[in-house]
Amino acid sequence: MAGAVEFNNYVNSRGGKVFYVSNRLEKEEQAATLENMKRLGFTGVDDQSLLLKTDRSNKSVRFQQVQDQGYAIVAFMGDNLNDFGDETYRKDNAQRRQFVDQNKQLFGTKFIVLPNPSYGDWESGMAKGYYSLTPQGKLDARSKALRTWDGK
Repeated sequence: MAGAVEFNNYVNSRGGKVFYVSNRLEKEEQAATLENMKRLGFTGVDDQSLLLKTDRSNKSVRFQQVQDQGYAIVAFMGDNLNDFGDETYRKDNAQRRQFVDQNKQLFGTKFIVLPNPSYGDWESGMAKGYYSLTPQGKLDARSKALRTWDGK
């Protein structure tokens, strides 16, 4: 992502610390992810700041680990509402929209959303049992969930 290395290094140079909480698998991907980040020029990245998934995709436990180390989380960045805490974890899209509406003043400052129209938890929020639907059932659920912009 453009600017990621510069942002990371700026925060670290000013005494802050950037933590990376990802649902990549810790056991299989920790070493390669660290190596890639260091190769790209990220400073301050280590096993304590790269918190990958061990058993659950819910990131709240890992966010708590950051706070337990004495850090205050000042911003969350991600392509999924679950990257911002557990309030939307395993919720349907109506509940996810409610979270966004209730926190709209924090988007762009505390919550930074990265684009990802390809996949995410919004998919399973479209219909109960979404992943067990047939391809046609998934298409129908997507069509039903779409809300077109009326230009206003």
